[in-house]
Amino acid sequence: MSRATQVVAVESGYAYGVVGADIHVLGDGTPAYVLENWRPAGRPDPDLTREMPSRLLNARFAVVEFTGRTRERDALIRWRDAGAGLAVRWFHGPGGIGKSRLAAELAAASVAAGWKVVDATHGPGGLRPPPGSQILAPDGHAGLLLIVDYADRWPATHLDRLFDNSLLHRAGVPTRVLLIARATMPWPAVREMAVARDGRVSAQELEALPAGGGDARQRMYDAAVTSFARHYGREPTEVPPKDDLTGEDLGLVLALHMAALVAVDADARGATPPPTVEGLTIYLLDREQAHWPAVERTPPPVMRRAVFTAALTGELPRTTGVSVLGRLNVRDAETVLTDHAVLYPPERTATGSVLAPMYPDRLAEDFLALTLPGHRAEYPAKEWATAAVPALLRSEARTPHRAIAMLAAAADRWPHVGRDHLHPLLRAEPELAITAGSTALGALAGIREPDLDVLEAIDALLPAGEDVDLDVGAAAISHALVGPRLAVAADTSERAAISEADARRLASAGRYDEALAASGYAVSGRESGGADAAFASALNLHATLLADVGRDEEARSTLERSVEIHRGLADRPSPEADPEALAAALENLAGVLITRGADAPALEAAAEAETILGRLAGRGPEERAAHAASRNTVGVMLSELGRDEEALPHATAAVADYRDLARGRPGGHLPDLAMALHNLGACQSALGQTEAALATTAEAVEIRRRLVAANPVVYRPDLAGALVNLATVQHDLGAFDDALVAAGEAVGIDEELARDEHSTHLAALAEALNLLGVGQWRAGRKQDALATTERSVAIERKLVAGNPGRRADLAKAVNNLSIRLTGTGRPEQALAAAEEAIRIWRELSDEDPVRYRALLAGALMNGGVMLAGAGRCDESLPALAEALRIRRRVARERPETRPDLALTLWRYAWAAEKCGAQLPAALDFARQAFDIYLELAEARPEVFAPLLKAAAGTVAALRDAVAEPS
Repeated sequence: MSRATQVVAVESGYAYGVVGADIHVLGDGTPAYVLENWRPAGRPDPDLTREMPSRLLNARFAVVEFTGRTRERDALIRWRDAGAGLAVRWFHGPGGIGKSRLAAELAAASVAAGWKVVDATHGPGGLRPPPGSQILAPDGHAGLLLIVDYADRWPATHLDRLFDNSLLHRAGVPTRVLLIARATMPWPAVREMAVARDGRVSAQELEALPAGGGDARQRMYDAAVTSFARHYGREPTEVPPKDDLTGEDLGLVLALHMAALVAVDADARGATPPPTVEGLTIYLLDREQAHWPAVERTPPPVMRRAVFTAALTGELPRTTGVSVLGRLNVRDAETVLTDHAVLYPPERTATGSVLAPMYPDRLAEDFLALTLPGHRAEYPAKEWATAAVPALLRSEARTPHRAIAMLAAAADRWPHVGRDHLHPLLRAEPELAITAGSTALGALAGIREPDLDVLEAIDALLPAGEDVDLDVGAAAISHALVGPRLAVAADTSERAAISEADARRLASAGRYDEALAASGYAVSGRESGGADAAFASALNLHATLLADVGRDEEARSTLERSVEIHRGLADRPSPEADPEALAAALENLAGVLITRGADAPALEAAAEAETILGRLAGRGPEERAAHAASRNTVGVMLSELGRDEEALPHATAAVADYRDLARGRPGGHLPDLAMALHNLGACQSALGQTEAALATTAEAVEIRRRLVAANPVVYRPDLAGALVNLATVQHDLGAFDDALVAAGEAVGIDEELARDEHSTHLAALAEALNLLGVGQWRAGRKQDALATTERSVAIERKLVAGNPGRRADLAKAVNNLSIRLTGTGRPEQALAAAEEAIRIWRELSDEDPVRYRALLAGALMNGGVMLAGAGRCDESLPALAEALRIRRRVARERPETRPDLALTLWRYAWAAEKCGAQLPAALDFARQAFDIYLELAEARPEVFAPLLKAAAGTVAALRDAVAEPS
């Protein structure tokens, strides 16, 4: 049997490689994460652990025999064994609850059951990969289990890269990803990442042991005493029993293990264990520090600074560690780091990492809290620690998210950490929290008794609009402030304003249901003040959120009411009149109207908004952005009405505006730029500017991928739409394989989004399925294409039943279905579908010939060909003749449609030759088609050379038929 091999070599430094997986490296060469085969930790050094007994609390050592939690372990095993494909679980609970030990138990059981188990560790700012190569391919294993610890501290972009790793996407291999976390705030976004990869998602909370004690606590405590006593070479019966295990603070597995460990250690040393959990912590820290003099070169006071630093930074490259210790005025940092590594060995000693933190995390958090002045515990605080916190948060360690998360966790139990240290610093420098990112913002908002002044200071610096890097954390800050702000609000108007701001933040983070509830509260509050500008604006916000959750009819009526109020204020005129607000309401109304099929009123509303905003655009960036949005909207609507030449200047100007604005503030305007590029690409494609459309649409896709990495809840639908556009353009250019891949990815996204039957997502899914069917057909996968197109038609029928304005989309899908049915040998059903498409297009063309006549021509051509194939020539040639008349008229007005004219000419000639009728005219039409294709093939042979060849064959056949000498 062959075996995968890899040679890893390096001339200086070290090298790292993997077999069967990918390495994702950041711009500075640092890996975004490190993958390693899981391995049980070796037994702890008995000499070191007797001097520093907290080592025995490391879950990886599994010193304590697994006891209790069998129900939770079995739930994890059932999840592991349930079905094929990818499944992702968010495994969460407070620090010390026992998550890591359960994960280790699952890992060991999985290895025993024949699974490949891999650890993923976050890379930047800390760990470097181990030298050499990791064989990670799960070949020959029952499945793959990936364990990701501290998942709530990973930046979303890095988790997104992890989900893309080929290790997780191997055909036929059941794959499980266990994400271990304290917080739940990141889970909605991470869940969307997993869903985007066709993963099944679930969450499992690990709860505290039942209050009041009971058998569960006693069994865990007794098992821990037995295990620790064995390590000390003692009999468990020699350890005095602990009578009271009922305290709330003993609900954590870690607390019970600490109590057992201290009981055993104290008995071995002839000491009395302290009665409180706080006392247990201090006892273990005292035992740590009592061993620090064992490294003779670094005095304990200096070692304390290094341990304090490690708790805040985590493991770092050695050069960074030297620099960071320098900020704390530590001399001879190289020696200190070496000595620190003797006491606290890094996970990867061979890679040069330093400053491994004290473990478990909860003990490190308590060490931080007790070292910082301000507590009343019997433990010596250090004044230098006060200055050390800001020094380390401003350092080049690049781990402010860890530092703030650790301090926030400590502040949750030790109020002085927040009151005297973290909060004063952030009150003076709130930008530190923003620099730390969404994870840190969420940790600060999650403190049980947060400092509201600090949150207000941070909130004041957050971007006013959307920012993909901060939206999730900004929503956490905003929502934490809502209750206190409402409690002190002076009146109903102020409470409404608070709710509106919260609704906007929540919506930006993808928390739409909560946002809708907040905006509804704001509307109720504003309504009591009468028909003023504030009420109209609240209606506008509420309507946009109604549209976001698919309640379009409610959104329309709400927006019409908002526009009516704004118009009334402008007509009086009133000092409250706000032209920008009126324009915003008009634009939103236009969007809802076009969704409902009211195209002309929608364009009228959008054009009025653009006129208003054009007069205001010179005031500043915000006004320019608003005008760019209105230009984009008008361009989209003109394109929807088939007036692409008129649309192009609007779409081009919107892209130019947003590109300039995004240079100054990318986080705020990249989503707008992606939207404008998406729409410009569609317009260029409709005008036959296919090469330009490809570049434009590819840029839109690239930007939207970056946006999805930061906030998948909000931006995945947009990415799916961009992929549909890209697939369309790629198909037009003859890049059929690429188009099939893009369409397939769009369908995968839209299928997950449409599970809630949201009409907007269903419509997107129907469009993507229709396009995927085209690609499958082109690839020769006829039965797949038929099934895909049938799904598209079924969805479109369901949507049209509730919204007749979608008849055009149904006609497109039905027309494609007729082609699929023909090619799979079902001519009668194919013809019925073709006739249905013709009927719908004719109705629409009668209502709006400019917009729909070309589409009617396409359906007539398709139906005419089918009729000819069925021998119904008296119906076939009239249908094709009508299609040809329309195509000629359209081509005169829009030369970019000449490929459609050529196709119709050729199809008529083919049908006439098959029917043996109108042969001289048919020969002339075939020659015209040949001439057009000859010209087109010179520019794009990959698309038009096959059509040129087919037209040449028809010309030859017709020459023979009319007996014309060649």
